[in-house]
Amino acid sequence: MSNLADVLGPDAKTLGTLTEPREFNLMFKTIIGALGGDDDAAFLRPETAQGIFVNFKNVLDSSRVAVPFGIAQVGKSFRNEITPRNFTFRSREFEQMEIEFFCKPASSPDWYKYWRDRRYQWYLDLGLPRARLQLRDHHADELSHYSCGTADIEYAFPFLPPGEFGELEGVAHRGDFDLRSHMEGKLAKDAEGKLVVELGPDGKPKHRGSGKDLSYFDAETRERFVPHVIEPSAGADRATLAFLCEAYTEDKVPDENGNPRERTLLKLHPRLAPVKAAVFPLVKKTACPRWRRRFTAT
Repeated sequence: MSNLADVLGPDAKTLGTLTEPREFNLMFKTIIGALGGDDDAAFLRPETAQGIFVNFKNVLDSSRVAVPFGIAQVGKSFRNEITPRNFTFRSREFEQMEIEFFCKPASSPDWYKYWRDRRYQWYLDLGLPRARLQLRDHHADELSHYSCGTADIEYAFPFLPPGEFGELEGVAHRGDFDLRSHMEGKLAKDAEGKLVVELGPDGKPKHRGSGKDLSYFDAETRERFVPHVIEPSAGADRATLAFLCEAYTEDKVPDENGNPRERTLLKLHPRLAPVKAAVFPLVKKTACPRWRRRFTAT
């Protein structure tokens, strides 16, 4: 693009308001050490998944698990969001819930469908209505280069424009991309669309892997393969925000004199409600508190 002055930027009303391209780094940079030099730079993790892949071999050898199996983790993630907004919907520090489910390549499409449908049902079971929840499959041009299929679970947050949905969770069929990347190095698609190790000018891997064997040997079928991975990745903060938005209710009830009064309450699903049941006296008698204590003690 030769002349930015002739381009009308997104949501702009006049020409010449589009800035020069700038490079953004979504990795959250920090300094480790008292000196604070360039050599002390580090980056906070942008997701919990990579720790699971690094620990895959240890779990496989020490726990004696058999494919298919999954490793789940909940923890903090950090991203240098360009436009944090909407309370906890988009923030630089957030709580993430992820499962890396390892399975045989031949059965991976069925497992992808299983986790895709099960995770969608999880939100329905906890009170989000179908009218405000959608399961959206990614189009081919949206898929990441490693993805065999991805679906987003999205909720119509009240702060979004009508008809728009915000992502709660993504479920991705990542194939053998992650384990191969840790073994061999950074992968990229070749001319035939296959994932191969990206090479540098010297013909060696541009970003080297660990060199460790992360394949799996099936003792029953006597075959060795690199497991495929199905990854449900959800934002715990976003799910909490969605449940609170859906539960928020304003209504009117009669007061002690029969006059309508406004009240604000949360109609949480019973599994999410901090208080499951309560016992209240309906008459003002001295015996009631003793009876109530005896009742709740049982």
